[in-house]
Amino acid sequence: MGSRVRQMVPRPPIHHLFGLTPEESGPGYSIFSMPSSPWLLTTPSLYFAGVSALANDAPLGSAICRRCRPASTASPPSCP
Repeated sequence: MGSRVRQMVPRPPIHHLFGLTPEESGPGYSIFSMPSSPWLLTTPSLYFAGVSALANDAPLGSAICRRCRPASTASPPSCP
């Protein structure tokens, strides 16, 4: 995660689609940013709850995985 924050590895596809970008990471926490794109708005100019879930899932998952063993390839739900 730290190498992604320092831009030492390429950005994932979700960054190019939504602009979701890691900003900071540490033991047990991570901070991401995502611009509020007009194409994520509904017809009455509101954001669905799914947009919030999208913005919240990346920091949650990466904070959990930071607590996993370094050699672990487990996904966030299976991390101890």
